[in-house]
Amino acid sequence: MHIRAYLLILAAGILIPALLLSGLAFRMLQQAEQRAALGALGESANGVALLVDRELYSAEAALRVLAASPSLAARDDRAYYEQAKRVHAGDDGWSLLLDADGQALVNTAVPFGTPLGAMLDQASTRAMIKAGRTVVSDLLPAGVDGKRSTTMSLPVTLANGNSYVLVKAFSTDRRGGLEHASLEGTRVFDVFTHPSMSGWAVAVAAPVALLGRCSRDASVVAAMGLLAATLVAVALAGWFGRRHVRSIRRAVQAAIGLGKGVQPAVVRSRVIELNELHAALQAAGEQLLQAHAFRQHADSERQSLLEGEQQARLVAEQQNSAKDQFLAMLGHELRNPLAPISTAAQLLKLQTPDAARVRYASDVIARQVDHMNSLPGDLLDVSRVTRGLVVLNMEPVELGPVIERALEQTGELVLEKKQSLVLDMPRTPMLVRGDKTRLIQIFTNLINNAAKYSPPGGQIGVKVRAGDGELSVVVTDNGEGIAQDLLPRIFDLFSQGERAPDRSPGGLGLGLALVQSLVRMRGGSVTACSAGAGQGSTFAVVLPYSVQAAPARTAAASTGPVARTAPGHLAIMIVDDNIDGAISLSLFLEDAGGHRVSTYYDAGTALGSAAAESPDVFILDIGLPDITGYELARRLRSMPQCKDALYIALTGYGQAKDKKLAFEAGFDHHVSKPADPQAILSLLGEVRRHA
Repeated sequence: MHIRAYLLILAAGILIPALLLSGLAFRMLQQAEQRAALGALGESANGVALLVDRELYSAEAALRVLAASPSLAARDDRAYYEQAKRVHAGDDGWSLLLDADGQALVNTAVPFGTPLGAMLDQASTRAMIKAGRTVVSDLLPAGVDGKRSTTMSLPVTLANGNSYVLVKAFSTDRRGGLEHASLEGTRVFDVFTHPSMSGWAVAVAAPVALLGRCSRDASVVAAMGLLAATLVAVALAGWFGRRHVRSIRRAVQAAIGLGKGVQPAVVRSRVIELNELHAALQAAGEQLLQAHAFRQHADSERQSLLEGEQQARLVAEQQNSAKDQFLAMLGHELRNPLAPISTAAQLLKLQTPDAARVRYASDVIARQVDHMNSLPGDLLDVSRVTRGLVVLNMEPVELGPVIERALEQTGELVLEKKQSLVLDMPRTPMLVRGDKTRLIQIFTNLINNAAKYSPPGGQIGVKVRAGDGELSVVVTDNGEGIAQDLLPRIFDLFSQGERAPDRSPGGLGLGLALVQSLVRMRGGSVTACSAGAGQGSTFAVVLPYSVQAAPARTAAASTGPVARTAPGHLAIMIVDDNIDGAISLSLFLEDAGGHRVSTYYDAGTALGSAAAESPDVFILDIGLPDITGYELARRLRSMPQCKDALYIALTGYGQAKDKKLAFEAGFDHHVSKPADPQAILSLLGEVRRHA
C-alpha cells in the first residue's frame, strides 16, 4: 500500500473515537450556539491579523527587491517607477520613493510626472535612515484610495552614499476582539470590525462567564475523546512504525554503501514509496558505477593526451634543435668555400706569370662555386619533393645502368679516400618502373653518404637482389655508424649525428630525407640500421618489382653535351644590376668566345641602346631596379631590330613558376644563378646570325 493509505488508517483510528465523543458533546454545544458564532468571528479576526502580517512581510520583501534595483542606483526615476508598478501589480497597494529630506520622488498611485510634495519632515526622515530599521505605521484614517491604510517604510543607503526611504502603502480593514468590563461591571468579550462604507467600529459582546462554562464542559468531553484517540494512535503508530523503520533502515544502509561505491541490493517492501526509494538507490548505484567507469576512461584519455602533448613537445624540441643545428651547418657550409675563393682571388690579383698557379686558382674558384651552387639546389629539391611538387616520369628502367651511373658520380670521392667498393649485382637485367634520374639520385646519395662517413681505406658494399615482387638494394659501410638515439629520426630533415669541430663529412642533412621521400613516391620503402657508433651502417631500399623481359637495346642518345659548331662572333647585351657579375661574365664571353659584349645595369639605359646595337643575344637579370626583366624582355621583343634575338634569363629566381613566367615573357632559356659560364657559352651556339 501507499504511505498515504497508512496515514489514512492512522487518521481514522484517531478521528473515529473523537467523532463518537463529539456527538455526545453536540447537544451541549447547541446551547452555546451564540458563543460559537462569536468564536467564529474571533477566528476570522485572527485570520485577518495573520493576513496583515503576511502582507507586511510581502511588502518588506518587495521593498528590498526595489532597493537592489539598478535603476535606483542610476537615479533613473522612470525605470524605477515602471519596476515598482510591476512589483506591486495585482495588489491594492502603491509605492513611494522619498529622498533623505522626505521629498517624494516617485508615487505609483499617480501617473509618472505628477508634481509630488514632501511626505515626511526632514528630521523624521533622517532619523529613520540613521536607525536603518523597517517601520510600520499605525492604521491611518484615509489613504490615497479613500480607504484605511497602513504604510511600511524601508530606509536604504546605496554604495554611492545616497540614502532613500522606500514606502509601501496598502489599504486594510482591521478586525479583532477584546475582553473588558461593561458599565454594569460584568466581564464581557467583544468582537469588532470596521465596515468599509461608514468606517465605524461595530462590536458584538457576550458574557465571559457563559462562554467559559460552555468551554469547560466541552473541554471535558473533548479531553476524553482526545485521550481515546491518542491511545489508538499510539498503538497504530507503534505497529506501523516498526514496519516502516525496518525499511527505512535498509534504505539508510543502502545509501551508506552507495557512498562507499557498493551497489545496493534489491529490497522489497509493502510500502510502494519505499520500494521506489530502494529502486532509486539501486539506479543511483548503477549510475555511480557508470560514472566511475567514465571517470576512469576520462582519466585514461587525459593521461593519453598528456603523454601525446609531452611527446609532441619533445618532437618540437628535437625539431627546433635540428633547425638550430641546420642553421649552424648552413653557415659553416656557406663560409667554408669563401675562404679558398678569397685566397684564389688574391692570388689572381698578384698577376703571377705562372700559368699553372693561375689555372689552379681558377679551378679552386670554379669548384667552390659549384659546391655553393649545390646547396640551394639541394634545399629546393627537398622542398619540392616533400611538398609533392615533383612529378615522376614513370617508365620501365633497367636497374643495372642506374647503379653504374650512381657509382660513377661517387667514384671520385671513393678514390680520393682510397676506399674499397664491392658491387654484388646479378647479371640478369632487372626492370623497375620509375624515374631514371630520381633513381640515380637515390642511390648516389646513399653511396655518397657511405663514402663520406667511412674512414680512408674503408669498405663499402652495394648488394642488389630481386625477390618475389620486390627488388632490394642494400648499401653497407664500416664507417662511423649511427647512434641509437639518432636512428629513429635519421630520415628527418636536417638530422645528423654529433660531428667533430672540423666537420669533415660536411653536408646539411638533406640527402636521407630526400631519399625517403623519393622512395615513398615510387611506392617503396627505405630503412636504416646500425649496431651503434663506430659499427658501420646499413641502408636498404625496397622497390616494387615484377619480372619482365628486358627491352631491346637501341642506339641511345648521348647523355653528354651535344657538340655544336662554333657560333662565330656575336653581339651580346648583358643587363644586370650586379655590376661585378655583369662585368665578369662579359669579360669571360669576350675572352672565351671572342664575342662583342655591351653591359648595362638598368633597363632604361638598355632600352635606349638596344635599337642602335641590335644585339644577337640578350642576357637579362630579372630583379632590375626600374622594371622587371620580364617586362624588359617584352619591350625588347617588340622592337623590330631585336625580335629575332636569343633571350636568356639569368636570375636567382629558380622555382618552376619563375621559369614559367620567363618563358611567357619571351625568354628562350632560363638559367639560375650562379650559372656555369661554359653553359651560357654553349647556349650561344643556338643563335643564327641575322642576314
